[in-house]
Amino acid sequence: MQLPAPFGKYELLERIATGGMAEVFLARSFGVAGFEKRLVIKRLRPELAEDPRFVSMFIAEAKIGVHLNHPNVVSVFELGKVGPAHYIAMEHLHGRDLTRIVKALRAREERVPLDRAVAIVAEVCRGLAYAHGRTDADGRPLGLVHRDVSPHNVLVTFAGEVKLVDFGIARLITTHTASGAPDRKPGPGGGKYAYIGRSRPRARTSTTAPTCSRPGSCCGSSSPGSGSTTTATTPRSSAGSARPTSPTPAPWASRSTTT
Repeated sequence: MQLPAPFGKYELLERIATGGMAEVFLARSFGVAGFEKRLVIKRLRPELAEDPRFVSMFIAEAKIGVHLNHPNVVSVFELGKVGPAHYIAMEHLHGRDLTRIVKALRAREERVPLDRAVAIVAEVCRGLAYAHGRTDADGRPLGLVHRDVSPHNVLVTFAGEVKLVDFGIARLITTHTASGAPDRKPGPGGGKYAYIGRSRPRARTSTTAPTCSRPGSCCGSSSPGSGSTTTATTPRSSAGSARPTSPTPAPWASRSTTT
């Protein structure tokens, strides 16, 4: 595809990333009097557009995301379809994921400063606590578990915001049938085992989902499943106490890059 290119009511400007399930584009929408808004379009890959299993997972991601409105969770605006391709329109985040940040620091033989690491983990925990506590329109707990709180899915913007992204492999532990009865059939598989909370493999179905999915590993405090320390060691602490200062923009990152 040659970019920029029209895509329904949007214009695709740049391909940000390509994954096994979807392509991610920087896009923009238009309105009256020169109104313009930049956002991200996540489009199901063309070869998967007719596969019911992948379409179902993609739609489930959008339906989960639309329930979430929190400063530490990426916002989902819309689920739509252009031709055979389903897409999700979501918030555009101008920053870097933690994988790239940690790699950049390691190349300079540096570590994430302890205060920044604690601040990032605290922000991730706030986003997780919010997601885990969400209920549906009737007040029933959604029982949402992200299942992949890994460095790649934690983004720090140049403005210092910390955002949890990609609920594509999240799972609603307890859903409900049309009659309102609990339906505890397992959702689609996915996620990285090393980053799944310890209570998740036990398939706990209590009213409160696990409150942590190993976010301490995100800043490189230790490799999941090993005792090696590679960057700043972050103490285990509750995110409900005093709010740490948000991390400042990363000095090594170029502002010309959109992701």
